Amino acid sequence: MRRILFSLLTLGGRRIVSSLLLLPLLAFSATAQNAPAPASAAPVTNITLGQSIVPLTGPWKFHIGDNPKWADPNFDDSQWEIVDLTPQAGNFDPELGFSGYVPGWTAKGHPGYSGFAWYRMHIRITGADGPMALLSPTNFDDGYQLFANGRPIASYGNFDRPIPKVYYSRPVMFAVPESAIQHTPDVAPDGTIVVAFRFYMAPATLLHSQTGGMHSPPVIGLASAVTAAYHVAWEEQYRVLSSGLATAILYLALALLILMLYAFDRTETILLWPLAACVLGGMLFATFLLDTTQVMTEQQGYILAGVESSIFFGLWLMTWWTYLGLQDRKWIRNTIGVLVLLNIAVSLLFEILLFGGSASRNVFVANTVSGFVTDAAVFLLLILIAYFGWRRTQRAGWALFLALFFFAIPFLQPVLDRLHVRTMWFPFGISFPLQLMAEFAMLFCFSLVLLDQFRSSQRRRQAMEQDVKQAQQVQQVLIPMALPQIPGLTIESEYRPAREVGGDFFQIIPHATDGSVLIVVGDVTGKGLQAGMLVALIVGAIRTEAKHT
Repeated sequence: MRRILFSLLTLGGRRIVSSLLLLPLLAFSATAQNAPAPASAAPVTNITLGQSIVPLTGPWKFHIGDNPKWADPNFDDSQWEIVDLTPQAGNFDPELGFSGYVPGWTAKGHPGYSGFAWYRMHIRITGADGPMALLSPTNFDDGYQLFANGRPIASYGNFDRPIPKVYYSRPVMFAVPESAIQHTPDVAPDGTIVVAFRFYMAPATLLHSQTGGMHSPPVIGLASAVTAAYHVAWEEQYRVLSSGLATAILYLALALLILMLYAFDRTETILLWPLAACVLGGMLFATFLLDTTQVMTEQQGYILAGVESSIFFGLWLMTWWTYLGLQDRKWIRNTIGVLVLLNIAVSLLFEILLFGGSASRNVFVANTVSGFVTDAAVFLLLILIAYFGWRRTQRAGWALFLALFFFAIPFLQPVLDRLHVRTMWFPFGISFPLQLMAEFAMLFCFSLVLLDQFRSSQRRRQAMEQDVKQAQQVQQVLIPMALPQIPGLTIESEYRPAREVGGDFFQIIPHATDGSVLIVVGDVTGKGLQAGMLVALIVGAIRTEAKHT
């Protein structure tokens, strides 16, 4: 199970339902004992069911590879590896944070292996007095088919093709049909049932640690008890993903704030860069919704996240570039564009190479190196932007440089990993990686920048309103308040500008000696302060000329 939120928050899940959680609901009366068996026979786990559930921790027989005969209950699996899925106390998924984590096959003697592998377990059930169900492993890589005594029960993923289509792992509950576990002399003469899982792990999952197969045991029991365990598993699923949801909400809230600021002052086009970055950030972190559905496959999710995250950091780089007043340094803008396009191309190429279901070690090495180079280039570019921005203008404020600093922290993740610096915490079962905390700090500091920008915009608006008010006063002086009395001529006027300051004007100037009168009516193209100022010039020229004629 590997969710991708910007590499992002791969926000585990080995949820064996705790008896402390289920005791108020269930009367746990299961007993599990290993039946004595000859050394050469497969071990059998005896299960007696009351109103209970039992985690199938093992012993499981495990084998990499694929063969349809391995679902046959009569197949001899005595030479297979033995795997115990009992979670160690205090174990957490190193990337997602689920409790009760069990490492996968890459950490148990099969590093670098992707593809098919099988788990088989022999069980004997007694005491079941109702319909049964099975809760699948709640954390696994990446898809599976389930068989009972050779009969297909269910699957997670599309196995109708040579390379299965797999999805993000999630809790799934299956009804166990009675026909699948019937004790028939030719299949299970001693009453045992062979449960077999056929797993498939995509090559891209090898990018994560301790991957492969089941990371928690499946749970079997009466349907009512398994249903309770199923709901508890989903609660943990949502709790682990809640930090990603909180980040998405924070980004979208900031995007709404920026949109309101832009609506308040449309001249602040600089706001469009952080607006686009916050909208995309909200969409990127909201990818957690896909983890709970089968809307898109894992590969499609990786491609979408790769493209979104590349554009995301590009938009923030453009934000720092514009806010620090470096628009004349076009080479920085061009470098940002190249880095974004290069990162998208590498991400798409890597997924295409893995589409065939396998990839050589060189492909993974090349992908790792390209990712390290890209992170180093972005980090260096951020240092240059901060350096030139500080030299250009220190009026940008400490909040902007702090936001830039927190934005740069996630690009140091490879270095921190090499130094074995802890960057992941799980308070109350909620995943809080260092990157997420840096995101919160960055958004808080940038909101202070926006607040200061809003105050500056208000001050400019107030100054402009004052200028307009003064222009109104000037215009009132220019417009005749009292019309002259001219024998044989009656003149009336009313002046109502469309805006605070208009472009229409008139002048009535009697001649001092010959009794004639000069009447001028005009309209300057446009409205507002500019038109009003032009009217003032024209009226001044008319009055000056009238005195000399």
